[in-house]
Amino acid sequence: MNFVPKEEVQPSKEQLSWLDRPLLPLLSSIKIETILITLILILAVFSRFYILGARVMSHDETNHVVPSWELYQGQGYVHDPITHGPLQFHLIALTFFLFGDSDFTARIPAALFSIATVAFAWWGFRRYFGRTGALVSSFLMLISPYMLFYGRYVRNEAFIALFGLVTLFAMLRYLETGQNRYIFLLTTVTILNFTAKETAYIYTAQALLFLGVLFLVRVSKKDWNNPSRMRPFMVALAAGIVLLVGAIGVHVMAQPTGAGTATAVAAPSTVATPPAAATGLPPSPIAAGLAVLGVISLIAAGYFLVTGLTWKSIRSERSFDLLILLGTLVLPLLTAFPVNLVGWNPQDYSNTGILHTSLFLIPMTLIAIGIGVWWRPRLWLQNAAIFYGIFTFFFTTFFTNGPGFFTGMVGSLGYWLAQQGVDRGSQPLYYYALIQIPMYEYLPAIGTLVAIYLAFRGRFPISVPEQPAVEAEPLAAEMVEVGDGVIGSNGHADGQDELVAEDAENPIDLEPPSEPQEVPFVALLLYWVFTALVAYSIAGEKMPWLTVHIALPMIIAAGWAFGHLIDTAPWKTWLQKRGLLALLLLPVFFFSLLGVLSSLLGTQPPFQGKDLVQLESTASFLIALIVLVASGAGLLRIRA
Repeated sequence: MNFVPKEEVQPSKEQLSWLDRPLLPLLSSIKIETILITLILILAVFSRFYILGARVMSHDETNHVVPSWELYQGQGYVHDPITHGPLQFHLIALTFFLFGDSDFTARIPAALFSIATVAFAWWGFRRYFGRTGALVSSFLMLISPYMLFYGRYVRNEAFIALFGLVTLFAMLRYLETGQNRYIFLLTTVTILNFTAKETAYIYTAQALLFLGVLFLVRVSKKDWNNPSRMRPFMVALAAGIVLLVGAIGVHVMAQPTGAGTATAVAAPSTVATPPAAATGLPPSPIAAGLAVLGVISLIAAGYFLVTGLTWKSIRSERSFDLLILLGTLVLPLLTAFPVNLVGWNPQDYSNTGILHTSLFLIPMTLIAIGIGVWWRPRLWLQNAAIFYGIFTFFFTTFFTNGPGFFTGMVGSLGYWLAQQGVDRGSQPLYYYALIQIPMYEYLPAIGTLVAIYLAFRGRFPISVPEQPAVEAEPLAAEMVEVGDGVIGSNGHADGQDELVAEDAENPIDLEPPSEPQEVPFVALLLYWVFTALVAYSIAGEKMPWLTVHIALPMIIAAGWAFGHLIDTAPWKTWLQKRGLLALLLLPVFFFSLLGVLSSLLGTQPPFQGKDLVQLESTASFLIALIVLVASGAGLLRIRA
């Protein structure tokens, strides 16, 4: 993280990165980095658009294309949670309007978003991964089987991949700089994610959980005004979380198997009336008691935190800002959870059902507004207007489908909560970890393992180090750069002096400090990988396309890890000694490892019998195992 005067010293020729070197002496202005990213983007365009309309439309694609065509024809669109959010239908209808209706044009939005994802993997993370790591991330995104396939497919995954990367970028940049523009970016990309697909609930939960842990880590390192409050705070917080999780567990275990009865077959383009029957049983007295005790414990934890640390210290944490922002904006969208927990049906749109839902929706909305306005009134209201303005625009289809607001607000989550009991796909718990990822996304998986190894070895800083400000004369260095932002001599972002003066009498709405802070980006990457794998593995529905949401953070983590190795490897020493042999053994090791895993996890495992097919399978496994052991031993010997 650079925090230096605007006048920077230019690096000498010897200090230039290999990416800054010209490709040819006669083309000194064309750097190697420019050539590489240009080739990656050209390949991205080609791979996403080449014979895009040749493959016949699948069943899932048809469920998305037909309603889009009806919207294009002027027949309107009615949001139905079974086909996910409305964003895709509007984008496809737009491409039909611009370029005509065909299989090719129906896939244009997915292709464009997939190309943008490849580009953003490079542009968005150069600051944190280094330019080499960002290039590797972009390249892995280009060649990823899942990113490529669903970048040419009429589903929502191509949109969510880009939204996921932008969410990560916005969080990192705000945590580092504290600039409000990244809050607006996070709000915008979060609601676009919700208009695309219900996996946005998982993405938001991941973000909130990470921010919560980060907040706890940072406040635990502060000097508490009353240190005796810290221990009770931690104990009360842990007890509250355990009690609430226990209450949910008891409630889920009390539900009959297959409580969700919604069909796996897509509905027609118009929404059928949802079932009015309850989706579950009322909570047991044990679950209700645990929930009440959990809420009391959390309230106690809040009391100990405020009285021990003070509001001023709490509000200085940027993770607290993002927690309040995301938590309050999304809180009304979580209404289906309590409705479902008390045994009512969030998809019941009868008068009684609406009354039941309103008993939770109205209080949760008022709580969100109250907390948001207490936090930073003007900033929160601006973000709330963006969030629910975009939400209403798409879910009501340009305000032509009023009920769409409520199907999006409550029905989307309610439908997919019910679907978890259906267990669509009937896949095992290890479906992603041992089948999908090793078979198709083994490069990102290997890179993620390398990232974990590097992180726990501690051979590099796992967060962007905080740099002290460079002393400068008041008149000579009136402005200094912080990343891609500029702060003035008063320590606040440029153009915000008036805002600070205006809010000086209202400390509740003060602009956060703009000094750069540490950003635990590697921890965030590895956390994202782990929580994605766990969340989608334990979810009731396991489908191939959901692998995208696990592969996405793996690709980013692998890009950083491989980039770090490339930048730090002693290439000259390696080539002068036995490095060339190591480079030759590495692909042999990885492919033999893949052969061993494929043999063990395939339909014909080794050592299963004596017929010809079974003996061939055993022989293939043994050969791959021998090569794996031999190449691994060779690599260890070279390293020694």
